Amino acid sequence: MLKEYKQELEKITNNVSHILNDIKKANELILEAAKNNCKESLNKAKELLRNMGAKTTKIDNEIVIIMAKYAPEARDLRLLVAFLKMTTALNRMAINTRNLVKGFYYFCQEDGNLESIKELYLSMHKEMLQALSHLLIMLKCNDSEEVKELYNQIVVNESKLDDYYAILEEKLITKSNDLESYKQYSKLLSYLRKAEKIGDRAVLVASLLLFAKVGGELI
Repeated sequence: MLKEYKQELEKITNNVSHILNDIKKANELILEAAKNNCKESLNKAKELLRNMGAKTTKIDNEIVIIMAKYAPEARDLRLLVAFLKMTTALNRMAINTRNLVKGFYYFCQEDGNLESIKELYLSMHKEMLQALSHLLIMLKCNDSEEVKELYNQIVVNESKLDDYYAILEEKLITKSNDLESYKQYSKLLSYLRKAEKIGDRAVLVASLLLFAKVGGELI
């Protein structure tokens, strides 16, 4: 039974990892689209995000079954509780990524709205991707000190995301010289902010992993 339990726990961890990896790959494709105005990259990103709600719901159901069958304790219980809270955050990451895809379908095919802020946005998106990369490592890491370090790196990535977005916001609002351009730039900002929100969710997931692997208070 112990072997079966460990296998089921590992399956949950792998399923979470697959979802997180698909979100990361989708955002890598969005970055490619932002660099090259490539609609095909956006199509591929959209495909990776299919059925995320169903996938996270399935994980939740599997966690409940494991808890009922094995009554896990200590670190294993913390991990399962963290995963239960984590799936909601992962689903929100997927939704925010889909909204980024939607935004780039429009803005990458239009009249150069992104050109004046392209390098700034690319830097912002890269910080978000680094946070997702650190999360994937953190998910499989069992060394407490390394887990703490990865958590700190994700917090730094999120802080830089906030800084980049604030600069983007100021730059675009300054460019707005009439009501129509203000509406246009506000719409652009509403899409670009999804990258910042993904960073926020990355910190939340990292906090849950820190709780699961190191201990402390559950957020």
